[in-house]
Amino acid sequence: MTAQDLREQRAKLIANAKVIVDAAEADQRDLTEEENTQIEGMFAQADQLEAQATSEETKSKVQAAEARLKETAGRKTAPNKLASINVTDTDRKAAFRAWAMYGTGTVGNDLLGRASLLGLNVASRSLNLRELRALSKSTSNAPVPADFTAEYEKKLAYFFPVANAITSFSTADGRDLPFTVVDDTGNSAAIVSEAGSIGSSSDPSFTKVTFKAWKYASPIVKVSVELLQDSVIDLESYLAEAFGERFGRAYEAAVVSSNAGSAAPQGLLNGVSAGVNLASGNALTLAKLIDLETSVDIAYRNQPGAGFVMHDATWAAIRQLADDQNFPIFMGNLQEGTTPRLLGYPVYISNQMTSIASPGDNAPLILFGALSKYRWRTCSDRVLTRLDELYAATGEVGFVMLERADGRYLNSSGVKTLNSYDAP
Repeated sequence: MTAQDLREQRAKLIANAKVIVDAAEADQRDLTEEENTQIEGMFAQADQLEAQATSEETKSKVQAAEARLKETAGRKTAPNKLASINVTDTDRKAAFRAWAMYGTGTVGNDLLGRASLLGLNVASRSLNLRELRALSKSTSNAPVPADFTAEYEKKLAYFFPVANAITSFSTADGRDLPFTVVDDTGNSAAIVSEAGSIGSSSDPSFTKVTFKAWKYASPIVKVSVELLQDSVIDLESYLAEAFGERFGRAYEAAVVSSNAGSAAPQGLLNGVSAGVNLASGNALTLAKLIDLETSVDIAYRNQPGAGFVMHDATWAAIRQLADDQNFPIFMGNLQEGTTPRLLGYPVYISNQMTSIASPGDNAPLILFGALSKYRWRTCSDRVLTRLDELYAATGEVGFVMLERADGRYLNSSGVKTLNSYDAP
């Protein structure tokens, strides 16, 4: 439990003790022996909770300090050295090319000089991309040049479109990350008469979601020595786009799935129940779409991040729905912006969802609800590795990228699916 959770429990104990004291004062009597014992026990427990909260805060400070040390451990150049120069896009790309070519025997002294100036250790076969990104920091007023990470994430977005629907965050390392989820739906405020006692409440339930860090590795990208030497080719962007496409496909397939989360990220469809099924023949209708919407509690529908996920062919079928005058029902929604909308909610296209063109039996076709309750975690220790010798005989250099990630629902009760016809 976090320090905040512990202190909230402590505050609750003290409030309960005050209720006992107030009740005695209202009756104009002294506390009974049993009440005194009860209050003393509450305060003893409150003291224990305060000590635990202080201990948790101390642990958090130590972990934060350790994370900051890890952030700076890979730095090869003293901060004051980088502060004295203006890092340009050309400098950084030249340093990256020097690292990529190192071991081929063809890297020039000018490239090595720029890499040395920026503190990039070209002899290291593994390059933590945080170190490469640090080279993008410029002391001039010019815009910071695009780096490998920016190019990678731009390409990733094309092949991982559902990332726009969920909540993403990053951690400094890949240790297990417990996340406490509180359910206090059993309690609500009530009117209390003057000098009246506050009613009792049920304790909030606490569950824990633990984020893992599954290691993803891209297949090897092979680059010829000639291509490495060709300064016309933007090598950094070439590799970033190749890895962005490959990781995007993998992440989209993992997230838009029914994975249970035991050996891979939990899928968006895992544990989600059907809000509505299509009738025999699987005809999509406006009524079925509204039934799906209202199958999700309005408290979740009203939250930021509520939306639809569906296959492109399913979205095409919805756009072709027409009224009695053969006028498209959702034409107005299509004109509201770059993100398509349905019934006022954003639509996210993922071809990992089952298509209406081949629905199968009782298969989820559309996902709807509080999609932001799904969290996607990545680790900032993204590593690019150079394979100098593996393809030396063919005059090529191999590159591999590793990244750790995981995804979990904090609460899947606010999400439902529209399924194909459930044949008896």
